[in-house]
Amino acid sequence: MANVPCELEGCALAVLNAMAGRAEYLAHILKAMDEAGVENADDILKKAIYNVGRTWAAKLGKVDNPHEFWDKLLTPELREILKLDWVRDGEDEVELHFYRCPLVYGWQNMDLEPAMIERLCKIANRVDYGNVESFGFKLEMDPGLGEGRQRCTLIVRK
Repeated sequence: MANVPCELEGCALAVLNAMAGRAEYLAHILKAMDEAGVENADDILKKAIYNVGRTWAAKLGKVDNPHEFWDKLLTPELREILKLDWVRDGEDEVELHFYRCPLVYGWQNMDLEPAMIERLCKIANRVDYGNVESFGFKLEMDPGLGEGRQRCTLIVRK
């Protein structure tokens, strides 16, 4: 196991580590599916994780626009964990940059190869699509952290 540096403390660090645990589950499930020879493992997991996003959306309640969506979803603690920059904010379009992903953080701590992290990210980010699309919004994502770059960009449009 690696030890990826993190400046967070207290509750924020505990939440980051709990979220990173989800990354570990997903990595081990995918590995087991690969070892079992499951065809289309990535597609199966993408569908399941998309549906998780839809269930999360149902918990948010009524949301009329992208700003309201992000404002409800991103608690102050989560904003700190994600190292979030709210780049553009309009009623019909919001652009966010994240400089830390709890899942990528977890996979890096597992010492996974960059190609596996990128593969897992493509599966895991379906949760965001399920969440956003539940409200009839469109998501444009550049999952840079999962590809070894410095940030992820998410744009949600009404």
